Amino acid sequence: MRLAPRCIVAAALALAACASGPEVGPDDAVIKRVELDGLRAAAARVDALERRLATLEADLGRLETERAVLAERLLVLDQRAGRVPFRSAELTAVDVKARFVDVQRVDAPGAPARKVSLTRGARGRALVMAFWATWCKPCIADDELALLRSLRSDLQRQGASFVSMAIDGLDKVRAHPRTDRFLYPLWQREQCHFEMLPESFVRERGTDMPLFLVVSASGRIRWYRAGKLNPTAVRDLVTAATLSARD
Repeated sequence: MRLAPRCIVAAALALAACASGPEVGPDDAVIKRVELDGLRAAAARVDALERRLATLEADLGRLETERAVLAERLLVLDQRAGRVPFRSAELTAVDVKARFVDVQRVDAPGAPARKVSLTRGARGRALVMAFWATWCKPCIADDELALLRSLRSDLQRQGASFVSMAIDGLDKVRAHPRTDRFLYPLWQREQCHFEMLPESFVRERGTDMPLFLVVSASGRIRWYRAGKLNPTAVRDLVTAATLSARD
């Protein structure tokens, strides 16, 4: 058991009193005073360390609370980045294909837009929807477009469909300097991602662009990813689409 600093000083003073006597010379008295001063200084340091320890323990409690909050936020970010599959009853309850019966499709740069049903070409197939906008620089960067083409090819080999969905106006898509580099055919419907995602989902997790949804053959959202692609993300999306084809 650790003695309190005050007890140490009291014990030292008692010993000094017992040791003092007529036979104690001046030099001995000086030595004892120095020893007592050292003990008092040590006791003061112990007091300071104990106060510091109490402060650190309180800080540790606060840090543990902050760590739990950050862990929850990290989980959300991982879900947005596609590192953790997002499976929510609220999200998977949305019938995506039923909502997209009237969208515009453009088959090539400068080609006329025509209204089509998204479900017609994807009936019975899993579907990966890539939402993007002309104002989103990562969405239309060269490396992103190259990975999107790779994703589309891999999905086609697996019997799944790919939809490149522009969420801003068709006039903006046509007028953009990089319009010739976009993936065609492309589908367009303004702010369409808000129509298919539950309001609470958008409010809590946002709709960062680019946004990818893996939709099962039955029309349900099975996987969610936000942010730029990378080779691992492409493989994950293809795997998710392959598994979703069985739903």
